Amino acid sequence: MVQVKVFTKGMSIDDQAKALAQDIGALKYRTLNNMADLIADTSPVDSGTYARNHEVALRSGSFKSNVVRDPNAPRISRGESVDVQGAREAGRAAMKADINGFGLLNAAGSIRSLADPEQNNFVFRNAVAYASYVEAEHAVYSQARREIGNAISDAVATRRNR
Repeated sequence: MVQVKVFTKGMSIDDQAKALAQDIGALKYRTLNNMADLIADTSPVDSGTYARNHEVALRSGSFKSNVVRDPNAPRISRGESVDVQGAREAGRAAMKADINGFGLLNAAGSIRSLADPEQNNFVFRNAVAYASYVEAEHAVYSQARREIGNAISDAVATRRNR
C-alpha cells in the first residue's frame, strides 16, 4: 500500500482553483486584446477599408465577407492622402468593442473567471471581400497568431513555475 498526505500551506485547494480560473480569465482577456493590437498595428493601409473592418466574434458556423472598397476612396497606391493611423485606430476600436461585448469583465472592470465553454472559441476576421488577398501578401493574421501563441506559452510557463 502507498499513502500520500498532501498539504497546501496558506491557501486551500478551492482558493487555488479560483486563483487559477482568474489567471485563465486574465490570460484570455489579455490575449484577445493583444491580438487586436497586433492586427491593428500590422494592417496595411491603402484606402483604409481593410484596416477599419476587423472584427472579433464568438466562433460561428459561417461567415461571408460583404464589405467592398469604395472605388472613389483615396488610396496611397494612387499617390493620394489617407489617414493611415486613423484607419488602424478605427479597426482597433472595433475589435476592442467586440471583445468588451463578450462580458469578460465584471461591472467593476475586473476579470471574471470564465466557466462558460461557449466563450472559449473566438475568431478574428476581416469583413472586406478581398481580405484573403491582403492576408496572402501581408500575413497579418498569421503573424498575430504566431506571436500570440508564443505569448500564451510564456504565460503558461510562468504560471507553472509559481
